[in-house]
Amino acid sequence: MKFRLNGAGSAARKAAAVLLALLLSACGGGVRPSPDGGSGAAPPVPPPPVASAGYIDDGADHGGRAPYLFSFLHEDASVVDAAFFAMMERWSDAMNFTLVESVFGGDGRSAVGVLDELSDAGVDGVVISASGDDLTVTNNYCNELGIPHVYVFNAPRGADGGALAPCVEIDMSAVGGFMVDWLDAHARKAWGEEYIPEKTGVIRTRRDDDSKLAAISEGVSLRARELYPETGGNMADASPSGGELTAETAYNAVYMAIITYRGADRWLIPCVSVEFGRGAAAAAETLGVSDKVAILSVEMEAVFALWDGSDAGVPGAAVAIESPANAGAALAGLIALRDGRAEPDALWSELKRPGDVCAVFTGRLRAVTRDEYADYRQYIGSLVEKQEAGRK
Repeated sequence: MKFRLNGAGSAARKAAAVLLALLLSACGGGVRPSPDGGSGAAPPVPPPPVASAGYIDDGADHGGRAPYLFSFLHEDASVVDAAFFAMMERWSDAMNFTLVESVFGGDGRSAVGVLDELSDAGVDGVVISASGDDLTVTNNYCNELGIPHVYVFNAPRGADGGALAPCVEIDMSAVGGFMVDWLDAHARKAWGEEYIPEKTGVIRTRRDDDSKLAAISEGVSLRARELYPETGGNMADASPSGGELTAETAYNAVYMAIITYRGADRWLIPCVSVEFGRGAAAAAETLGVSDKVAILSVEMEAVFALWDGSDAGVPGAAVAIESPANAGAALAGLIALRDGRAEPDALWSELKRPGDVCAVFTGRLRAVTRDEYADYRQYIGSLVEKQEAGRK
């Protein structure tokens, strides 16, 4: 297992580091979800808060207490978890908490051991990313230890399917479907009459060593077959040889997919990592087909960094799984639980569905193009700055 303390240097964070001994991510920034699901252009600044607790605009007095010590507990290493952790860190000063990253080995016993250490260290709350039986194990043990907790991505569920703990839910298979839908809509607009679905292929990038990215790939397959039933999606797979993913192996995989598949002359490429995004863009340039491919990649902040430094060999758009809306909701919900302003079964109560013990906040997805990213980055900053300005 691994623990990592975020890099802030305040006395409170140093105290937390000592306390832990060697213990070591918008569409609206965690505001109430809008009917349109939060896609499209960045929304306006949200209206004044209402009474419901657990949103970043709920009027909580974050400055009126000592900093909370939170942990992000997740299984093994995942690109998606790393990005979500980084986005949560963006809120640490504004919401007055210190965040540590805690990684367990993908089984319940390991998770219980990490939770014991966090409890002994006096952790104030935990955001959890888990799957399978580990969802039930971690939920039961957090309840036993009295640790406030909120899940992200998947919720623990009972035999009847009802959610047993608060969760910001983001279905990874649905992310894959979203990517295909966005690329299809983008291609229709960008290519006009030259866009012929029957002659358009989907290159499914694969990263099977990361369960969340593997689920995105499966979602790509399902949606492509639904969207293009006549051709079965004109599907071509791109997997790095030898299992190691670098920009070079991604380049080789996408290059071979384009030149060997004869059923398409244009390509939609949903990329499950920024390395795939770089490799796909470079392969298209080498083959002289950059104007015949549309590329959308996960790892939003990493794609933004590429756009900051290069005009070539970069993907054209990024999907914000780790948006401020999703990270902010998880943290604001956890703070409401720790403050005692809400019980688990009352948090986000207006979102509770029949059969759920606790509410599920459905995470929202957003694709950002290179033309939009400067404004989107500024919007993210304005959300955090507004929260800092309102801190009492």
